[in-house]
Amino acid sequence: MLLGGIPFVGDGFAFFGKYLNVGGWVILSNLPIFFALCVASSLTGNKQAGPVIIAGLFFLMLHKLCGELSVWYFGTFKGIDTINNAMDLVSVTANPDYADIFQVVLGMPTFRVGIVGAIVVGILSAQIWEKYKTFDKLPMALDFFNGQRFCVIVTFFYAFAFALVLLVVWPLVGVGLDNFSVWAANNGDYVAPFFKTLLEVILRPIGMHHVTNSVWEYTPVGGEFYSELKDMSVIGLHQMCPARMDEIIQYVNIGDMANANALMEQPQMCKVMFAADFHGIFTLPGAALGMYLAIPKERRTPKVKSIYLSTTLAVVFTGFSEPLEFMFVFASPILYGVNVVYQSIIAMIPDLYSDIFNDPSIMTWYLRGIPNVITTGVLSVGYIMGRWWEMIVWLVTGIAWFGIYAGTFNYIIRKKDIIILGREKEGAEEEESESFIGKMAGQSNTRVEGIIAA
Repeated sequence: MLLGGIPFVGDGFAFFGKYLNVGGWVILSNLPIFFALCVASSLTGNKQAGPVIIAGLFFLMLHKLCGELSVWYFGTFKGIDTINNAMDLVSVTANPDYADIFQVVLGMPTFRVGIVGAIVVGILSAQIWEKYKTFDKLPMALDFFNGQRFCVIVTFFYAFAFALVLLVVWPLVGVGLDNFSVWAANNGDYVAPFFKTLLEVILRPIGMHHVTNSVWEYTPVGGEFYSELKDMSVIGLHQMCPARMDEIIQYVNIGDMANANALMEQPQMCKVMFAADFHGIFTLPGAALGMYLAIPKERRTPKVKSIYLSTTLAVVFTGFSEPLEFMFVFASPILYGVNVVYQSIIAMIPDLYSDIFNDPSIMTWYLRGIPNVITTGVLSVGYIMGRWWEMIVWLVTGIAWFGIYAGTFNYIIRKKDIIILGREKEGAEEEESESFIGKMAGQSNTRVEGIIAA
């Protein structure tokens, strides 16, 4: 609305922003397949197209098989008669108990296995290629299918076996996470945000955080809000928090501070979003700085610097944590564990500040990414609502945690000599092991960082 008041600028900004968002989501929503391809390429020397093709075929076969087998498993075996085709798997109406564990990947309904599932596909694809690319045991009549073509045949059986394993395991995991999220939400202040964030950060690498998040975002577990001005009710964080914010702003704009304050005094669950929003603006950039400063000065090349800088800017602008998190999640379990603990502690800050300032609404606004910080934080919370003091508290808290992350990551990387992008061992890229297992052991984290850079 503010930009729209400037002739041409508002429409131009909206038009450009819309398609910039579309272009960005094409990459983010299909990130797993890129991981599968890059892992397979990296583990086989980055010089062969064969393993990349096998990884692509494996990825497509796996997700198609997961969808079709799930139709049989849930529709026929478990007797859910509302599931008649693969698209019914992702429908809350047709599949109310298990829809959260499914998603659509490249047009195919399948399990939410995320990045970790893709990495497993890449590893298995590399193994298939190394083991069967020179296979020549088929009889002469089938000689056409020997060698590299045999890898394609083997890939189907690997994908089928992997899909069967997921068919048994994934529903149990999904239901367990769903029940745990409901339990956490019913245990009030401090406990709810702590466990919501704990699960989200732990599960993000495998994509299963969508299961727990959906419980908060789309069900009454995340809260319910009735809009007096619009005479309607909404449930879940996804609808409730924006609707609540809009209602408060409208009351302030018409001068009805009594109703605006009444809304802000009502306890609600929007606070559980704080850690995720805070993560992209302050803590991950702090982690990136700590990682960069741990690189010896002579190895801080323009390429390394550009990767860290561009990745950090992408996270700060969009609020999505994956680009930076994946630079250390797979490099060091220690850094990953520290991140999980810190984020779970940060999640309780709104409750702490609520007790200190006696204000239930403090730190309950959607501030994910710079655009939302400007529109929601500066313009709405600060300028319209007059809560500049809250934005100052938010900024000071953020700077403090930025420093904590930078210091902690820098210390751990130096102390444990953790290999991250820019700290690869001399000559590591030239070292090649003969066996697949040897390669897996010899890659260390250099390969993982190569995948990120790719």
